[in-house]
Amino acid sequence: LNSDSTVVAGPYHPAFGYMVRSEILFDRLKTALKAHDTEGKSLTVTLPPGQGATLRGLKNVNIGRIKKMFGIGSIRIVEDKKVAPGQIVCSTSQDSLLSP
Repeated sequence: LNSDSTVVAGPYHPAFGYMVRSEILFDRLKTALKAHDTEGKSLTVTLPPGQGATLRGLKNVNIGRIKKMFGIGSIRIVEDKKVAPGQIVCSTSQDSLLSP
């Protein structure tokens, strides 16, 4: 697919699949945070192994988006094999919530 002659039509980017998976994780985190007061708090997001970079997005764009959207002071990403595939665990010093 990296040759000009193999793409017929439609969107193409070498990391297109990664970008889609990253946006899905971003949306899930955003949904989980909507119901909670996170203004100025530090957030820890725990994911299954191998998902941290995907949540961060290309050039850490998702971290900046979440911080700006919810007024979060800092975000720490933790990968833990105890977290079930497809699950996101978010916590501040006062709250703990699971992804929808």
